[in-house]
Amino acid sequence: MPSERQGKHWTVDELRALQQLASRNTPAHTIGTKLQRSPDAVRSQAIKRGINLSPPPGNGPAAQPPVSAPGGESPAPLDVTGTAR
Repeated sequence: MPSERQGKHWTVDELRALQQLASRNTPAHTIGTKLQRSPDAVRSQAIKRGINLSPPPGNGPAAQPPVSAPGGESPAPLDVTGTAR
């Protein structure tokens, strides 16, 4: 389904909003909703303007601290077969 703004030039205000929202790590689909643009249009314009839509390293699920075993003990390390050492 085409967005209301499909085929329209990006305004200065839209570009400022894109930059501001991207700097807050707002996902492309959310930016698109706010600007009435498709997520693909948001990504395309971000690439064209050199705006990074990726969150900074260290903010994803892999950056979470390891979960402790019950009682606060660290779980036993696993070898390559998945067996506890």
